[in-house]
Amino acid sequence: MTNNFVMKAIKLAVLSTAALIPAMACTYSASSPVVGAGGGNVAVQVYTQPGCAWQLTSGASWMQLNSVRSGNGSGTVFVYLPPNQGAVRQAYLNVVVTYSGGGTIGGRSGVPTSAIVYRSLVTEY
Repeated sequence: MTNNFVMKAIKLAVLSTAALIPAMACTYSASSPVVGAGGGNVAVQVYTQPGCAWQLTSGASWMQLNSVRSGNGSGTVFVYLPPNQGAVRQAYLNVVVTYSGGGTIGGRSGVPTSAIVYRSLVTEY
């Protein structure tokens, strides 16, 4: 057997394993919009590979998510920012992934678990 054949066989085995574990193949990022004091609707882009599920959340009471908040693969979420009369304000938008883990909560196993996998910072001047 040649080294070239062995290396190709190893690469194929690694790629096959990664395909069996989709969560390991998913990476996430999102745009971080900057908006003037007048506010308005802004598009936040979530970037990931096809078939990778996500949900966008925010804890800021002054920010409203106006469209579909989840998806599979890359997508867009529209956020409304009301006019800002005061100081600069910033808030995080969280890209959240829910997965079925092997963990146990309250004696139940396989409970879905959520994790923040990326934080986007929204700034309004």
